[in-house]
Amino acid sequence: MTDGRVIFEIFLAAFAVIGFYGILRMIVEALFPSDYLDVAVRIYDEEQVDRLDVILKIADSRSSRRHGEGLVVLISSQLMQGAMGYGEVLRPELEALLRQYNADCFVVNLDREVE
Repeated sequence: MTDGRVIFEIFLAAFAVIGFYGILRMIVEALFPSDYLDVAVRIYDEEQVDRLDVILKIADSRSSRRHGEGLVVLISSQLMQGAMGYGEVLRPELEALLRQYNADCFVVNLDREVE
């Protein structure tokens, strides 16, 4: 029984340290907000375009995303010819979706990174 109690107390102490760190981090972030940080979503291919609503929902609800941080969508310029838009204009349904999440959208030259 003693060994089990020691292990339990070690876990309890570890959770207390993690909780203290979390609270301390929240206090520091509340005192020193970083208005210049945003969450970015990179859209490389048509499969991501088809799931854009899900991707934006996940990015919007991320626990690492702080209150007031913006959402930025980086779209590969290759997708603007049909998949996402008409040259330099987004398709209306995608533009409405981006507005729904109050996301800033930028068309950039994205080369798919090797993973």
